[in-house]
Amino acid sequence: MRSYTNVGSKTYYGPWSDIKNIKTAKYDITKASVSGISTKAYTGKAITQNITVKYNGAALKNGTDYTTSYSNNKKIGKAIVKITGKGKYGGIITKAFTINPAKQEIQKLTYKSKAFFVDWAQKGSATGYEIQYATNSKFTNAKKVTITNSKTDKITISKLSGKKKYYVRVRSYTAVNGTKYYGAWSVSKSVTTKK
Repeated sequence: MRSYTNVGSKTYYGPWSDIKNIKTAKYDITKASVSGISTKAYTGKAITQNITVKYNGAALKNGTDYTTSYSNNKKIGKAIVKITGKGKYGGIITKAFTINPAKQEIQKLTYKSKAFFVDWAQKGSATGYEIQYATNSKFTNAKKVTITNSKTDKITISKLSGKKKYYVRVRSYTAVNGTKYYGAWSVSKSVTTKK
């Protein structure tokens, strides 16, 4: 490689760079299939995937045939894994995966007069929470309360029917660049309100 500069009608050339050589790859890894990439839950630590890469049906070996690198894989939102061919394999495969908020847990659920009190554990990073409740365990026709304050971890739901059994569950959400990412619903618990 060398550079040149045009000055008026003349062209001036710089010296050639040192010579380097490279051996082209025999196979194009972008033609390989990739599996094992799935949505993950936030842990506060860097999240990786258990990836399988196959070329013409044969599984390739990580470290020998390809390497992996990750970006944005510690926070909630979209993360990237880059698979770079190595040895006989050239090219790069880029795959995206989602990191959702952590699954929440109901710590306390107590009855009140035509109401119930729910307290949940704040696991992971969240912008807010949703509390869903229904009179059946399948949450058919369920009602939802949205908590927009990330520091709130307890609430009383009132104006309910007395002596009625309610099923309750909680999940968190995090807003990233205008997109909301939702965590899995907590294990549901039930409570029967007082008269």
